[in-house]
Amino acid sequence: SKTVVVSISHVHWIYGIRFDLEKISIAVHENNGYFVIDGSQSVGIIDLDVEKSQIDALVCTGYKWLLGPYSIGFAYYNDRFYDGIPIEESWMTRSEKEDFSRLTDYERGYGLGAIRYDVGETSNFILTPMFLEAVSQINSWKPNNLYDYCSGLTVDLFNEFEHLGFIEDTSQLCPHLFGIPLNKLNPQSLQTSLNEHNIKTSVRGDFLRISPNIYNTHEDIDLLRSILSDVYSNSK
Repeated sequence: SKTVVVSISHVHWIYGIRFDLEKISIAVHENNGYFVIDGSQSVGIIDLDVEKSQIDALVCTGYKWLLGPYSIGFAYYNDRFYDGIPIEESWMTRSEKEDFSRLTDYERGYGLGAIRYDVGETSNFILTPMFLEAVSQINSWKPNNLYDYCSGLTVDLFNEFEHLGFIEDTSQLCPHLFGIPLNKLNPQSLQTSLNEHNIKTSVRGDFLRISPNIYNTHEDIDLLRSILSDVYSNSK
């Protein structure tokens, strides 16, 4: 009852656990709190309905699952924020900003909706067209299709994890982003094998984060599965 804001990632950025936003949002709003989501690890590959999940604000990078360029992203705010005071003040966030002949009148009111929260120079003539093209491509493919593709890639890998006792339960992991514990592996041997086969992964704390995408193939994942299995067996 004393919580004002609950801010979480839709998919955990290390472990790959997917949170049930609809259930969490019920508890948040029962106490009149704000539900704020980092969608960087899921938007573009998981269907996300901001109204169904009762999300008050969602912020997302563009360079991950939306396949956009670095240094651009987007944010969504519902009408609970429409009277808020933005952190950054810009003439581009004001009402009637399109009327260049009246810019010297310095309109103090903000534009409609969430425009007040825009950063300066949203008219980025290089990154914006690239980002919009990437989003258009994602929409044509459909996020659920991409998710299903990654599920097909990793099903054998997840089965191997459970068979080896490497991870007890993989049912909570997302197929497009998941972490495996490094404490059961020989880090030096693992890194050597991954480098030899040009496999790029990320270390996040005590976990190795793996993020397959639509440009990966079954052959890629089979190779990774073989390496992990060999290193795990030799690390016992």
